[in-house]
Amino acid sequence: MTEYYKIHVCRMDPWPDCMNRSMENVSHEVYGYMWGPSEFTMTGTLGTIDLTDRLREIHVPVLFTCGRYDESSPSTTAYYRKMLPGSGMVIFEDASHDHHLEKTEEYLQVVREFLREVEEGK
Repeated sequence: MTEYYKIHVCRMDPWPDCMNRSMENVSHEVYGYMWGPSEFTMTGTLGTIDLTDRLREIHVPVLFTCGRYDESSPSTTAYYRKMLPGSGMVIFEDASHDHHLEKTEEYLQVVREFLREVEEGK
C-alpha cells in the first residue's frame, strides 16, 4: 500500500504534515465498510453503487482535475467529464491524487481561472 500511495496518492517526499494528519485520522472502520480492507480489494458497500447516469442531473459548471499518476486516472476522469457537456478538465503533470498539494500554485491558478470564467459567464 505504501508504494502505491507514493506513486498514485501523494508523490511528495516527505509527505506534508497535513497529509500525514489526514492519514492518521482516517476512520479505518468506515473505510473498510465502504471500500474494503485496502485499495486493492473493493468488497464494501461502494462496490455495488453506480450513480454515473445521474451525472446529467448536475447543472452547474464543473471542473475535473487529476494528476498524471492519479489513482483516478486521466482516462477515468475523462470518461466522467464526457458525461457532463461543457465541463472542463485539467491534468497536472508529474502529480498524483493530491495534485492540489504537489502543484499548489498551478492548481490555485487553474481554479481561479475556472471561477473567473464562471463568474463572467463564459
